[in-house]
Amino acid sequence: MKIVKKLLILLVIACMLWVWPVHPFREVESVRSGNEGHEISKPLQVNESAVQYFKAPDNNLIQLEFVVDFDERYPKEGQLYFELLDSKGEAVFAESMDYAQIPDYKYNGPVINVRLKKGRQYAYRITNVNVTENMPCVVYLVKENNYCLKKGSLEISGEAVQGEFLTRITTNKPLDAANTLAIWGCIGMIGFLAYEVLGRIEKSGAGKSAAIESADKAQVEKRKEE
Repeated sequence: MKIVKKLLILLVIACMLWVWPVHPFREVESVRSGNEGHEISKPLQVNESAVQYFKAPDNNLIQLEFVVDFDERYPKEGQLYFELLDSKGEAVFAESMDYAQIPDYKYNGPVINVRLKKGRQYAYRITNVNVTENMPCVVYLVKENNYCLKKGSLEISGEAVQGEFLTRITTNKPLDAANTLAIWGCIGMIGFLAYEVLGRIEKSGAGKSAAIESADKAQVEKRKEE
């Protein structure tokens, strides 16, 4: 029984370490550019690109969305190319997007599910591959948000622009300290109750053994008297 108790204690410790720092439980959080500031739309010609630099707000990037403007009165066709770039400018994710499926002036972007390094510089690039009519216009604010880089954070057609894209970044954020402690408390309580049950089983078994031993002694003494 002592071995079982030790294994129980080790299991409780392992579960606590699994909750933190492994972080198996996470909550989805979206960080978006602010609503304050003057919005500006700028068209992308064929083969032109727009690049937004940003700092990763967390490690696990689920989705990155941006806003594209166009004239809804006219049809649109062609492809846009989306790339997620690391600090060296190398693509860690890329996807071709059907221009006809992109909504007007709404957050839209690919599901990425890529692990980033929190606080590191990254960028995403949107390229007009072959849209020649009803050009896509990227939308940006003249006021920057705190997770975007302050200098040269936005480039359109190779030129630095003072501002930032309308961007929404969705990540898997680890649980905060309060939630982690709450889960630890539940694990500790379950472990304590299990330990108490094992203790009672151990005492009950010891009591039964003592009773059996006492009965055996009594029978032996009775036989001696006879």
